[in-house]
Parts: sequence; C-alpha cells; structure tokens
Amino acid sequence: MGEQEVLQGPQLAAVEAQLHALLRQQAKHTLPVDLPRPDFWHVCSQLLQTIEMELA
Repeated sequence: MGEQEVLQGPQLAAVEAQLHALLRQQAKHTLPVDLPRPDFWHVCSQLLQTIEMELA
C-alpha cells in the first residue's frame, strides 16, 4: 500500500452511506454480499479513526 490518502467530509459521508447500504443488503441474504469497493475495510477504518479524533 502506498501513501495513505486522508479522507475528507464528503468522502467520509460516502463511506458511511456505503456501510449502511451494505448492512441493509446483507440483512436480506444468508451468504456474504460483495463489498462495494476493494479497500472497503480500510476506508471504514479511516472513518472510525476520524470519528474518534472528533470525539476526543
């Protein structure tokens, strides 16, 4: 992995929306659904880190 891109407001909001959409999709299936992007868990981690920094 190269340099880490810092996600900003609209990008973070998009990741959050993707996370909620994935939850809604998965609730309807018994098998795992495909992730919306290859780096999904990485950007979810960035989202959580941003939230933690805002709350600190």
